[in-house]
Amino acid sequence: MISLFGKPEPTLAERLKASVSKTKAALSETVGYDLSGRAEDRSIDPQGSGDSAALRDLGVKPTREIWTRCAKKWTATRFSDAAQLKREIKSHIIRILNAPVRPDMAAGSGISTSQNGSGTRVIFIVGVNGAGKTTSIGKLANRLRQEGRSVVLCAADTFRAAAVEQLEIWAQRNGIEVIKQKSGADPAAVVYDAVAAAKARSADVVIVDTAGRLHTKSNLMAELEK
Repeated sequence: MISLFGKPEPTLAERLKASVSKTKAALSETVGYDLSGRAEDRSIDPQGSGDSAALRDLGVKPTREIWTRCAKKWTATRFSDAAQLKREIKSHIIRILNAPVRPDMAAGSGISTSQNGSGTRVIFIVGVNGAGKTTSIGKLANRLRQEGRSVVLCAADTFRAAAVEQLEIWAQRNGIEVIKQKSGADPAAVVYDAVAAAKARSADVVIVDTAGRLHTKSNLMAELEK
């Protein structure tokens, strides 16, 4: 494909490589900073350094796992420079990526039904503000529909302006139902209604759109638990 400026449009692989390169550069900068200063003053804090690394697209759970393992090795061996720590991080990332896939998620969208093989699966889409959660819901819903699954969308982002309207557009495009309430409603109540509606319709999947939040905001994380 040729762009308006006469240059070939980058392929999907090229775009992914460019995105990963940005993440790699940002992570390298973080690691270098974490090991700056005198050797006797250096330390690896799974809570502090882990938070900064999580912002480099690694995700909270793998970040904490990686930094906890690195902290243990740091205590035992004391890395002499940032290059050693980078190699250690790389080995853990490779190990995570090479983890075996569960049999029930080996094909298709990776979305199975409930643990006993039937019933309605509920999927929460969570993340920071502007991460593309609602757009991803539209794509996931389309994929599930192509696989023959029946889907119900839940508009549990009752905070962001036009969030419900955006989700409704995706629902219309996919020919599926969206359960909603008025702006400012209790998100948990919307989820309750959506799950009840999905069960009544024997739907396979409920996809819940949530308001953007940082994992460090305890009150907003408590809202998710509710």
